[in-house]
Amino acid sequence: MSNIRTDLASELREENGVTEEDGIKEENIETDGIKVKRIEILDDSAAKKIGRNKGKYISIYFDGIFSDNSFFDKTCEVIKNELNALSDFKDKETLVIGLGNAALTADALGPKTVSGIIASRHLKKHVPKLFYNMKLGEVSTLTTSVLGKTGIESSELVKAAIEKVKPKIVIVIDALAAREMKKLCTTLQITDTGICPGSGVGNNREELSEKTLGVKVISIGVPTVVNARTLAHDLAKENNCEASEKSLSPYDENLIVTPKDIDILLSKCASLLSTSINKTLHPYLSNDEINLLSE
Repeated sequence: MSNIRTDLASELREENGVTEEDGIKEENIETDGIKVKRIEILDDSAAKKIGRNKGKYISIYFDGIFSDNSFFDKTCEVIKNELNALSDFKDKETLVIGLGNAALTADALGPKTVSGIIASRHLKKHVPKLFYNMKLGEVSTLTTSVLGKTGIESSELVKAAIEKVKPKIVIVIDALAAREMKKLCTTLQITDTGICPGSGVGNNREELSEKTLGVKVISIGVPTVVNARTLAHDLAKENNCEASEKSLSPYDENLIVTPKDIDILLSKCASLLSTSINKTLHPYLSNDEINLLSE
């Protein structure tokens, strides 16, 4: 089926039948019951087949995490380790950006995550004793909202913030689209190739990457929606039916599906990401200090 809507490199690789011989590298590991798939697109040919830029894409699967506090903590450690493997954050000012529409639950991952990030750049300037005594990382945050509300492209706001703050690293957080329902709010993707806001739902905006921003960009996302047309096609396939174009036509490409309890799931995913990022950017803070400062 053509025009599959997904932001996950692992799904795009499977959909397009790309193998290691085509120019990618894949590694699958499991740590404390948490599965991690690392894919690296090595050459232009593989990038073209998959439809993604060359670079590293890490998928972390955390289904069942929210019913087990110890599993939550272990997943945070795995995320932190994967982030540190992509970049050295020590003594480097980091700007954390939340993309998306806070008023639309399925698109609110970025704003909700950023609300839990411990911003500390102002403390270094105004309360330096506290900043250095707590051994904080230098962190600032930005929530861009959406073009329809601000009249300003996210890329324009991000570039303006980078020009003023001059961070060494930018972390961008956004809700993603997946092909499979089982991936929704149970998988996250980390990549060093940047992100095109809205690409998973056909609303592409300007790419946010090192190429366009002039600074290292790491993007993190959790799929919260699946395209209804894709879902209908897969359900027909599972029932050994051939999905004709006529039968799929009611499922317009603009129709997307999200879990009925997305508000609860998204809040938990945002907590997972904000905790993991805080642990990465403020490695000397205890869990209790992170919980207190991020409230």
